[in-house]
Parts: sequence; C-alpha cells; structure tokens
Amino acid sequence: AYARTIGRPEMSFITPGATVSDPDIASPTITVNNPSLRPWTADNFDLSLESYNFMDGFGSIGVFHKNIDDFFGTVRSAATPELLAQYGIEYDPSFARYTVATLSNEGATKVTGFEFSYRQSLTFLPSWARGLQVFVTATTLKIKGSKSADLEGFNPETYAGGINFIRPK
Repeated sequence: AYARTIGRPEMSFITPGATVSDPDIASPTITVNNPSLRPWTADNFDLSLESYNFMDGFGSIGVFHKNIDDFFGTVRSAATPELLAQYGIEYDPSFARYTVATLSNEGATKVTGFEFSYRQSLTFLPSWARGLQVFVTATTLKIKGSKSADLEGFNPETYAGGINFIRPK
C-alpha cells in the first residue's frame, strides 16, 4: 500500500505567544510558539501478509517505510537580549539562565519498521468459555532524522499481549 499523509501542528503550537517557566526549576525555559510552522508530509509504504481463520486464528506480519518531510523539531538557544527582541520579549536580567525553545520544520525523517500480530481463539475450551482469545503484537522501529526532530512519541520496540473474552448478546 502507498499513502501520502499530512500532519498539521496543534493550534497551540502556531498561535502567537510565549510561555515562561518558573525560574527555580533546573532548566528554566521560554517557549515561543511559531506561527510559521508548516505541516509535515509523508510518503508511506506498507507491505503485509495476513491470514484469517487459519485454525481459528488470525496472523499478520508487515514491514513499512515512511519518508517524512518538514518534521517538527525543537530548536533551543540561549536567551540573549537580541533573540528575545526578535520574539518581541523585553529582556530582563533574570532571563540570563533561561533557554528559548521553539518548534520549527527540521527536514527529513525516515521511519522503517516491522509489525507482527497473532490472535488465537481457544475453541477447544468448554462451551461456556468459547469466546476466549489470546493475542500478541510486536512492533520494531528504526528512526533516522535530525537531532532536533521531536521523536519522543516513537518507541523503538513495542510489545503487547493479552486475553479477550467475546460473547454474543
């Protein structure tokens, strides 16, 4: 499969404004919103093999690759009087320890991954327990992108498993 997708920034990221953190924390920060932040776009390629109702089970394996352009990243700089003036913030000597952080479009990011999923109905159980299923899923990711790209939401490995109990009405 192929899909071209777009990821728009949250309104709170592009509404003009700034937030100043408490000066007593370890890394005081002035976060400046970026009204010029553009949406990111991605070309997504997916290939999967699936099997349905094979011995009362379901399984799938797949690989995917995503080329993401203009991915969001956080740029951090010292809070100099010149930089603060660019953002329309009046310099105060208490800002000397602060860092200015703002989101920007950080260029290309590539995400490549593998997915596995299996679900088995336990039909050999007595009739009162026939709706019982067990499942397992796994995803691995390999991510390449700018060091400032915001890749916090990407976990390199994710595993899950569990039990379902499905009954008719």
